Amino acid sequence: LLLGFFAFLSQILGLFRDRGLATMLGPSSTLDVYYAAFRIPDLLYVTIASLFAITALLPFLSERTKDGDETKAREFFNSIFSIFMIGLIGISIVLFIIMPYIAPIVVPGFSGNELNDLILISRIMLLSPIFMGISNLFGTVTQMHRRFFVYALSPILYNIGILVGVFIFFPMWGIGGLAAGVVLGAFLHAMIQLPVIIRHRFTPMFTLKIPWKEIKPLIFLSLPRTIGLATTNISILVIVAMASLIGE
Repeated sequence: LLLGFFAFLSQILGLFRDRGLATMLGPSSTLDVYYAAFRIPDLLYVTIASLFAITALLPFLSERTKDGDETKAREFFNSIFSIFMIGLIGISIVLFIIMPYIAPIVVPGFSGNELNDLILISRIMLLSPIFMGISNLFGTVTQMHRRFFVYALSPILYNIGILVGVFIFFPMWGIGGLAAGVVLGAFLHAMIQLPVIIRHRFTPMFTLKIPWKEIKPLIFLSLPRTIGLATTNISILVIVAMASLIGE
């Protein structure tokens, strides 16, 4: 009930978010660029972060918590965090560098300032899947310890961050402010759960001792869902590419 109520509240905030975008930007090329800029970061998120989704990771952590001793669960969590961060940050750096080359493929109908703006805010938004992925990992611990209220607040804060970007950052910084709002929302999405992580001593630490035999079952369990999400996002990429060729 708690999660459901806050999910509903998040959708209400989503209405205000979209209404704010319509008010501040209107049916403009700037709004087109903003929506299109989500595509590459979103694809990055679903192909990497969904491999360690809460629904798959939670049972793996829970079964390593016996007699109140969470040492093994913390070690497993640190291994997942290390793999996730190295992989996601590494791919994000590559995408940041090659963004001018892949952006024209994503939106072949954009050119000039539109394309330059898309490259700029797509690069900024690459921070978003990193924070959202961290939040996804944090959410596993939050739910394992039944802190559902904190977890339920995450999407609320995400939309609040976007609203800040629309009404405060955009007038100050232009289209880059919209991207900054998305990053702020993703940051808040993760950080609201940090006190729970610290309290239960799950503060993530990098480790090079990766138990691949234990992690493989988690990846194989998550793989079908990851493929499904990736396929959906690729189809949206194709639709966006087609839409960019449509005139005003």
